[in-house]
Amino acid sequence: MIVQTERAKVEINSLFSQEQTLQEKAARLTELNLVLEMAGELTGDVVEEKEPASILSQLKRRKRK
Repeated sequence: MIVQTERAKVEINSLFSQEQTLQEKAARLTELNLVLEMAGELTGDVVEEKEPASILSQLKRRKRK
């Protein structure tokens, strides 16, 4: 139990191992969203912002099927 607590303390203070990848993908997602918005403005299409479905709602839908 003490060993696990010490390991947890070390992990809390360590950096997220995939932080760089996360930042790159978030930046790419933002870039793609802007391109889609601009494409909608050029064509006159209405681009609606959709709230991403939560993991819980996705799982509930899968369970119903």
